[in-house]
Amino acid sequence: MRFREFINEASKYQLFHKTFNAAVDHAVAYAEKQGYTVDPEDLSDALSSAKDSRGGVLSRARPAKNKTTVLAVPVSRSGKKSKSYLQIQVANLDDKRYELNTYI
Repeated sequence: MRFREFINEASKYQLFHKTFNAAVDHAVAYAEKQGYTVDPEDLSDALSSAKDSRGGVLSRARPAKNKTTVLAVPVSRSGKKSKSYLQIQVANLDDKRYELNTYI
């Protein structure tokens, strides 16, 4: 993907959020806007097995200050499971802002 395409893709969703949950909800809304469906049970499973940016399993999904949580949530399209995943990365910048990076 070219840098310009990457910037255009990233500008389709809001980067900064006040809470971790708001960032995850926005990522799910972004996926649904792209025509994908996220099963709430799959999202719950991904949150319960959340990993930090180095791949270690976290005891809770919300990242600690200056840390990042990485989620991979299976998605479906037209009622069929897709091979694609909704990739979500949420960084806790200062306990007041959370930065969202998401793509499918």
